[in-house]
Amino acid sequence: MSKHTVSDPILAEVKETLQTGRWNDAIKKFTPFKDELYCCRELLLRGERLIVPNSLQKRVLRLAHIGHPGIERSKQRLRSKVWWPTMDRDVEKAVRTSLDCQVVGKAAPPEPMAIRELPQKPWEDLHLDILGPLPSGESLLVIIDPYSRYKVIEVMRQTTTSDIIARLRPLFMRLGVPKILLADNARNFTSKEMEDFCGEFGLTLRHTTPYWPQANGEVERQNRSILKILRIAELNQSDWKKDLEEYNYVYALTPHPATGYSPAEILFGRKFRDWIPQLSQSSQGLNDEVRDNDRRYKFKSKVHYDAVKRTKESNLRIDDRVLMKNLNPANKLTPTFHSEPARVVQKQGNSIVVETPAGQRYRRNSSHLKKLQTQECTETDHAEEDDVEETLEWSTPLNQQRESPGSESGKRTPSVPEPDLSSTKMKRQIRKPLRFDDYVLDEIHNTE
Repeated sequence: MSKHTVSDPILAEVKETLQTGRWNDAIKKFTPFKDELYCCRELLLRGERLIVPNSLQKRVLRLAHIGHPGIERSKQRLRSKVWWPTMDRDVEKAVRTSLDCQVVGKAAPPEPMAIRELPQKPWEDLHLDILGPLPSGESLLVIIDPYSRYKVIEVMRQTTTSDIIARLRPLFMRLGVPKILLADNARNFTSKEMEDFCGEFGLTLRHTTPYWPQANGEVERQNRSILKILRIAELNQSDWKKDLEEYNYVYALTPHPATGYSPAEILFGRKFRDWIPQLSQSSQGLNDEVRDNDRRYKFKSKVHYDAVKRTKESNLRIDDRVLMKNLNPANKLTPTFHSEPARVVQKQGNSIVVETPAGQRYRRNSSHLKKLQTQECTETDHAEEDDVEETLEWSTPLNQQRESPGSESGKRTPSVPEPDLSSTKMKRQIRKPLRFDDYVLDEIHNTE
């Protein structure tokens, strides 16, 4: 260490300055600590801590990160042994840019909930999903109109694209052809056959972000209610298909909390008959009221979701290098993220398309991506801190303050006399109010 210390020009100049007492701007980062610095043979120390030359700082940081401790533990480990003016910031940079720690670290929080506007008319957009397979071997094709919240449930033995089309075609012939179909990325919804079917009817086929079911939240929410009915039917050993039909009928005639009207009333312009008698009511001005109620309902849901999930706006941009979350881990020891960084090539809201070095592209939600921390990134983030740091006065640890009496920092602080502990009765200490004490203005802030 001493050999490297002598060859370091900055530390050599500091040692020379300690002898001459003439401090200059070239070593101004050491100036706030000039009363704590001293030489011991070829070594330069601050208190009992060795001052590490620039050529050895990266090596010391690597040694401090053995065992992959966090930022604070790495700082504590170094603070008791070594020091240099930018040590704390360099530790933060080194830990944050450790690829191993980033790969196994926590995922990014989700972005704030995006409020999706209602379609212009009922039955204009349809959201699809497959629920199953059930214990009977059958599955459910769930179709929801997000404007009216009207729901169609089709029981299917097979879930191939041909079987789905065989259920959609007669449905469109009865209730009309929509404009947009939204589904997940299952093969039966992304096949060429499904694309040809949508092209035949002039439909726009859209897909949600992979591994992000919240993008089709209306269907996912209804699936929970459907599963509840199926579990109750299983518990009572009743006909689950009949129970499901009754549930869906009651759902269609019950006012929805988001719109204030029943799905059937919005879609068909009339109320379905119920077992409970009710007087008919006018539905004039329904569209405006539905939109107002829906907007309030979604905003309230957004506020609750953002608070519970502690959401945070994503700062990812085009060409950023990111780590992609491993969404199919082999076991509990599988790293959280893939170790091969990808590059952001497209961004639309919280749906982001990334490209791997092999040229493969993936679409992911922003919470499944984490910006790769590199030396270039951290240097950019701290670019504005460099000028501020040069003016900071670093405080001395308490144990070193005790070992370095007589330190003069150019600033007088009011002294409080220690109580006489030998006396059995504590005496009240009397001193002048602080406003009568004489201070030297100093805008330099103490920080460690």
